[in-house]
Amino acid sequence: MNENELMSSLPVPKAVAKMAIPSVISSLVTVVYNMADTFFVGQTGDPLPVAAIGIVFKANMFITFLQMGLANGVQPLLGYNYGSGDHKRFVSVERYTKKCCVIVGILATALFFVLREPIIRLFISDGEVVYYGVKMLIAYMLSGPVIGLLFVNMNCMQSVGNSFPATILSVMRQGLLLIPLLYLLNACMGLNGVIYGQALTDYAAVILLAVLWRRIRRRIERR
Repeated sequence: MNENELMSSLPVPKAVAKMAIPSVISSLVTVVYNMADTFFVGQTGDPLPVAAIGIVFKANMFITFLQMGLANGVQPLLGYNYGSGDHKRFVSVERYTKKCCVIVGILATALFFVLREPIIRLFISDGEVVYYGVKMLIAYMLSGPVIGLLFVNMNCMQSVGNSFPATILSVMRQGLLLIPLLYLLNACMGLNGVIYGQALTDYAAVILLAVLWRRIRRRIERR
C-alpha cells in the first residue's frame, strides 16, 4: 500500500486503524517504560531513590512535553501539505519545527540545570530525596536538547502514511533498547548507571529515526 492510497482511497475504518493503533501501542509502551525505570531503581532496596525517581519523572515531563507539543501541533500542517502535494512546504515546516524544538530544548534544559535543586524542592523538602532527585534530574536532562527531533520525525512519518516504522522506533526506544540497557547498566554500575539509561536510549533512537526518516524524505522529494 502506498501513501496516496492510505490518505485518499483506503476505507475510513482501515485508515483510522492504521494511523491510530500505532499511537495506542506507543502509549502503552510508555507505561511499561515508566514501570521499568522504577523497577530497576527499586532494586537498590532504598526508598529514597524510588521517591526521587517519581519526582524526576514529573519534573522532566516539562522539557519533554514542550517539544512534544510543538511536534504534535504541526502534524496537521504537515499532513495537509503532504496531501496537497506541496512537498517543498512540507520540508520547510519540518525543518523550522526542528529548529524550534532544539532551541526550546536547549533553553529549557539549561533552565532546569541551573534551577535543578529548587525544582526538586518544589515537590519535596527531604534533603536525602532532594540529593537523589538532583542527581537523577541531571541524568534525565541530557537528552533534553534533542528529544524534540525524535517527536518531529515520528510525526512526519505518520503524516506521510509511514506510521508503522515510527511505532517500531518508539517501541525500541521505550522497551527493546531501554530495558536491556537498564539490565546492563544496573549490573555494571548499579543506580548510577540506571539513571543514565534513558538519555542513552533517547540518543540512539534519535539517530536511528533520523536515518530512517531521511531515506523516506528523499523519496518524497524526488517525486
